[in-house]
Amino acid sequence: MFCKMGELGLVANQFTYTVLIDGLFKKGRNKEGFELYEKMKIKGVVPNMRTYTCLISGCCNDGKMNSAFNLFDEMSERGMACNVVTYNILIGGLCREMRVWEAEKFVNEMKRDGISPSVVTFNTLIDGFCGLGKLDKALSLFDQLKSSG
Repeated sequence: MFCKMGELGLVANQFTYTVLIDGLFKKGRNKEGFELYEKMKIKGVVPNMRTYTCLISGCCNDGKMNSAFNLFDEMSERGMACNVVTYNILIGGLCREMRVWEAEKFVNEMKRDGISPSVVTFNTLIDGFCGLGKLDKALSLFDQLKSSG
């Protein structure tokens, strides 16, 4: 389909690339998703927040947290504000790697950036601390969640 667009003289924009990248990641074709991202950059198409979120999610799902944070930094360097979804994906990736204390620090960074943690944020951390056997910490976070409304 992407090649067909070129044959018809249609130029892909950031939305077209993002939809295709997202589709590739959803089908587990992460390598192709990253290759398409590289082509996107070569063509001079600037990724948007959704593009970065798809890429970051792909890295987290592959256990490539350094790459995920590099993309997060690249996003910030481009002046793009992250949203709670992007933060939650990174927090989830850290928790899956049992880096829960790091994830908690990242939540504090998120708050400093003016983004309020969501129920998903709390649930991810609570699950992470339960996985470490830190039930007191998990209960403390649950109390914070209840008090935050």
